[in-house]
Amino acid sequence: MSLVVDHAKEYVEHIVAQLPGDGDFVPFILTRRGTDEGFFGIAGIPDDNLAICDVMVAATSITRAQEAVFGSPVWLAPGEQDGTLPENHPEREEVVMLLHCTGDGDAAHLASIHRADGKVTLGPWQQGNDTHGPYAEALHLGMRLASKMTPEIAAAIQDGLETGDAGEMMRGALEALGNIRQQQAKSKEN
Repeated sequence: MSLVVDHAKEYVEHIVAQLPGDGDFVPFILTRRGTDEGFFGIAGIPDDNLAICDVMVAATSITRAQEAVFGSPVWLAPGEQDGTLPENHPEREEVVMLLHCTGDGDAAHLASIHRADGKVTLGPWQQGNDTHGPYAEALHLGMRLASKMTPEIAAAIQDGLETGDAGEMMRGALEALGNIRQQQAKSKEN
């Protein structure tokens, strides 16, 4: 098992043990390059898959990640959804999902969330096999962007991370992604 996955599980277990019965934790991204790890909480981001994916691309690219884990509480529902969102499905299950992406493959790690008597607990971790979707694509896009960086850009990013400018770098990366999306939308209109 990956050390990054182990650290993500330890973080979730620690946070969940402190939650009130109706509490949730902030989704996060944990990245690794060599022996360096980076942690990004996804707070203050609109509850919108595209915005979350943009943060994931930015976090994995600015840290030049070779490995990344996205962690979030999510709703799962069995079978076909018939257009019903999982959180509205009568047989839904609340779980913590850890999506682990590397250049060698992906894995999902799931633990059911139990809420009773004003407390939140987790069931045992299980490995899942559904790693397809926008979140995995976003992590991989960030890792591909990181692998294509010139040495000069990589050195500038490393300098920024070491001097504490990670927040500013993240805002810049998100702004650049937003500008690219606007340019793509305009070109589709024409």
